[in-house]
Amino acid sequence: MKLWLDPSRKQDFAFISHAHADHAARHRKILATTTTSRILKHRLGMNAHITCSFGEPLQIGSGSVTLYPAGHILGSAQVLVELGDERLLYTGDFKLQPSRTAEPCRPVSCDYLIMECTYGLPQYRFPERAGVESHLVDSIVDVMERGEVPVVLAYALGRAQEVIQLLISRGFKVALERRIFELALIYEELGVELGPYESFDPQNFDGRVLIFPPHLWNSPVLRRIPRKRTIAVTGWAIDGRQRSWYRSDMAFPISDHADFDDLTRYVEITQPRQVYLIHGFPDFAQHLEKKGVNVTSLI
Repeated sequence: MKLWLDPSRKQDFAFISHAHADHAARHRKILATTTTSRILKHRLGMNAHITCSFGEPLQIGSGSVTLYPAGHILGSAQVLVELGDERLLYTGDFKLQPSRTAEPCRPVSCDYLIMECTYGLPQYRFPERAGVESHLVDSIVDVMERGEVPVVLAYALGRAQEVIQLLISRGFKVALERRIFELALIYEELGVELGPYESFDPQNFDGRVLIFPPHLWNSPVLRRIPRKRTIAVTGWAIDGRQRSWYRSDMAFPISDHADFDDLTRYVEITQPRQVYLIHGFPDFAQHLEKKGVNVTSLI
């Protein structure tokens, strides 16, 4: 039986690397981590048919598959497929830098590497995370001291939980849009402590940082909030793309993907004979070729 890797169309048997909607479809048979299966059930009403813990090989036909943490969001996984003496690794979306709420990424040596390269251009080198977080916190303090309402725009699954934990640890009260609130409850069910948070109440949000998904930046509920300041949290803040997407007042480059340098470093760590690139910039292939890497862009 063929094992598809994050296919967008329904297949007989597919690996789903994580629970973001652009990686999940209603396949006839699904392989995923137990954590991803739990989040998929909440978001899309479906379960994985086969669930694995990290590092536990699963025999499939004449080969085996093993899941390893990808560091992207909670439960996100890479899959290592072993057939005979050959090893193929599919990263899915991944991040090498530490995460507040996701399992640390574990690079795995392989012969063939299928790797996403979302930020595969030299301009996407993210600044040191602690400094960005401190700048974000200081900016929110300034907004609140001016009597304005800070609204942080962060993807509901993954980045929002990172922001929640950061802000609560710095002493802020946070109020969460419904989707983010429900996912925060699931994160805590799965063992990730976020701290005390509230569901957003349109009648009572004074003194709180509001956290909303980016697609609601111009929603009626936010338009009714006077004196608000919107703050986007996204890797695209590096080149200002968030301004055309979210019309945010401020933006901070916090991402759950590897940046340009860590994409390069991942190839150096895993030492594949052949690299295949997906989901990003085809220019990254030229960068790897100059380093002597055998690479094919599938973008």
